[in-house]
Amino acid sequence: MDKTVNIAEYISQILSKQVKADFDIDFNAQVLKGKHPSVCDYYSNFPFLLSKKLRQSPVAIAEKIKKSITKDTGMTINVAKNGFFNVFLSNQMYQNILDKNHHLVSRAKEPQNINIESICANPTGYMHIGHMRNAVYAKVLKNILKFKGHNVSTIYYNNNHGHQINVCTQSVMNLFFSLDIEDPDFYKGTEIEEAARNINTNFAKEDFEIYNFTSDNFIIARKKVREYFTSEIKEDISSLDIVFDEWFNESDLYNNQEYLIKKYLEILEEKKVVYVKDNALWIQTQKYGDDKDRVLVKSDKSYTYILPDAVYHYERIQHNYDMLINVWGSDHHGYVKRLKILCETMGYPMSKIQIPLMELVKLKNADQKIKMSKRKGNVFWWRDLFSLIGKDASFFFLLNNSKKTSIEIDINEARKQTKENLLYYCQYVYARSCQLLAKYIKPVSIETHEQHNFTDSEKELLKTFEEFEDVLEQSIKELDPVFLVRYAIKLAKSFHNFYSLNRVFNDNKAIENLRIKIVQKTQNFMKTILNLLSVSHPSVM
Repeated sequence: MDKTVNIAEYISQILSKQVKADFDIDFNAQVLKGKHPSVCDYYSNFPFLLSKKLRQSPVAIAEKIKKSITKDTGMTINVAKNGFFNVFLSNQMYQNILDKNHHLVSRAKEPQNINIESICANPTGYMHIGHMRNAVYAKVLKNILKFKGHNVSTIYYNNNHGHQINVCTQSVMNLFFSLDIEDPDFYKGTEIEEAARNINTNFAKEDFEIYNFTSDNFIIARKKVREYFTSEIKEDISSLDIVFDEWFNESDLYNNQEYLIKKYLEILEEKKVVYVKDNALWIQTQKYGDDKDRVLVKSDKSYTYILPDAVYHYERIQHNYDMLINVWGSDHHGYVKRLKILCETMGYPMSKIQIPLMELVKLKNADQKIKMSKRKGNVFWWRDLFSLIGKDASFFFLLNNSKKTSIEIDINEARKQTKENLLYYCQYVYARSCQLLAKYIKPVSIETHEQHNFTDSEKELLKTFEEFEDVLEQSIKELDPVFLVRYAIKLAKSFHNFYSLNRVFNDNKAIENLRIKIVQKTQNFMKTILNLLSVSHPSVM
């Protein structure tokens, strides 16, 4: 048996080869792990899939394959009455799993250059927990991709230009100069108060026009406000141990990098995908699948909001990435197709742009829900959550849901240090492993015994080891780290069950040595997983 191949794949290869030999059909038999050890270790439904083509019953097909499989494969076959092909592994096969170096994970056959964009918050406050979910997701996805051998870089698009920046500036300066203007559009909250206390200006109250966005003093104030909040956001990001390879400021496109916009428009003219109508410049997105063409430059020569986005993505495309990944909130779902079409007009295939949409994050404390509104000043920032439950719990709870589902975090639950807290449940596997290995005294010599007869709980844990690489592949295919989180919980459950049902320290030193090896392998797996999830693995809990 090739020790780089997992057991399910090994069984599949044998079955597929035997189907070819017995029926002269090229067929890839899918093999799954059994749920109950008394029924099977692994199973396949391939007899059902071949029945119609071969015009034979599933049982007849399964029985024929069973007779052809020899004992040296390490498998015993049981054909169920309904035709399922049930496989039991020999003790030697389980020994092979234990002896296997699972951390020689096969790398991607074709490593890709991938660029990930995430967070991209307007600098109008601190990072809220929705931003944090995007950030944590992107960080862990990057970890998994790099672990599999891909080249991954990250970028932060600082959305620091536009109406919301103006409103934030008004809100801060209203407090800074004590103007006492009651405007329902102004933001409220401690972050606005903090900004008003921490910025400085060199102009007087009477020289500031709060509703004149183009005045010199408003432009100066806007620059100071967005710099303050950008700095605060960078501090929040740093607290997550996240480092972006590049920051791209939207405001630069209107200042020192406006030449990028001109260059982009010239390229579109060369490609003949733009035209002028009603004194505005339009891009021909409809012929690429959009519901209508889009305006890039208005008749008054100002830019629409899609032009800076298009230019920013054009600049990313110039790096010849094999894939662009944009991690967005689900409220941007209506913009996904439009952006892909814009990239298609530049000659960049839509298939190379992946835009996972992250659903909302909700908070509650016991049974009381925490409602959030920026304009009312009720926002639960990332730093607030961090102070209550810490980085590890924040990461784990945000990752323990598919990107497609909204999250409700119970702060009270996240603080518990019991098996009800799933992070604690996983971390305790590593801590307990460390304690067991510290107590273990390796014997001078071990008497030779017959092949170990693996218990059901030992088998279950060993089979769980075999799923690791498939879980990584699924996480990459679905662009969702939740599969790795679920695997961590599954591994924890298998280990705790193994520990409760088997005496690790044993009078039979051969058995003790074998179980210590299982403990050590579990420790290595859990450490690797927790590292990939960017949470700690304390040796004492």
